[in-house]
Amino acid sequence: MPATTSQWRSEIERIAWMLWIHDYSPLNMVTVLSGYNAYFDASYDGQNTQDKQTVVAGYVSTVEQWAQWEIQWRMALASFNVPYFHMRDFITYEPPFSGQRWKSESYRVRFLSTLIDITREWAVATVGSAIKQSVFNFHNGFYELDSRYNPYVLCGRDCAVKVHRFIREEYRSELPIAYFFEQGDLGKGMLVEEMMASGLSAPSFKRPRPDPKNPSEPPAIQLQACDLIAWEIRRGNIDFEVKGRLRKSLHALSRIKHRKWAQITESDVQTRINSAGIALRPEWKYLEQFPRWAPQKRD
Repeated sequence: MPATTSQWRSEIERIAWMLWIHDYSPLNMVTVLSGYNAYFDASYDGQNTQDKQTVVAGYVSTVEQWAQWEIQWRMALASFNVPYFHMRDFITYEPPFSGQRWKSESYRVRFLSTLIDITREWAVATVGSAIKQSVFNFHNGFYELDSRYNPYVLCGRDCAVKVHRFIREEYRSELPIAYFFEQGDLGKGMLVEEMMASGLSAPSFKRPRPDPKNPSEPPAIQLQACDLIAWEIRRGNIDFEVKGRLRKSLHALSRIKHRKWAQITESDVQTRINSAGIALRPEWKYLEQFPRWAPQKRD
């Protein structure tokens, strides 16, 4: 489908912006003309959490802006003498964050602030989606929801749809969009099917760090930034409910100009059930004769 005049004008405006903000180079001229990459990771509450929550979050930017991000991210890691970032290792003081210097709170804050500043500079938008397990379980009790989705798939698809709408409708671009997810989450096959059913390109699944067993496969280190924001959103929700305030690191991440974070509600799940044509479970089939009785939400 050919781009409209307004869409091309939007791309040209962004080229001019890049040339104004950064010194001219062939790389900047190619920026915003090759396409967009969106990267996502998931974060989950522990088994003992009262109402577990699943969060999928990440970023979208141009291919070339991601390349610039990667240069600065690698330089930042090198300056702090660590080979990668992994939130779980960081918060538990596991290697490579087990040295004495990582016991200093100011050092840790400076490290995170450096990574956040790099991402804020080069990311076009941040996108995140969260759902409580109780919301999923309620609808799954009536509908065969788990035949098509789990909480990760609902959130992952929601993030991809948000990216597509943002690039096409707000950013007015018809350039290709590629989607990348961390490969370790349950439900990858369902996510592929649901994204393609929604008219999106099939996602790719990558590792955020090198795999010693398969060194020839390059990691997508952009997923390390997604690991950070997914954890921060999930933990920030808990802190806000308990303490009534946002974490400083989450507040810094939220200052990206385009922020698309949302909680999936019961009405959102019901809309997805209706759109996807998910059937009632056999024991609830009689509700098809009484549409007004069908579960919409809890009181």
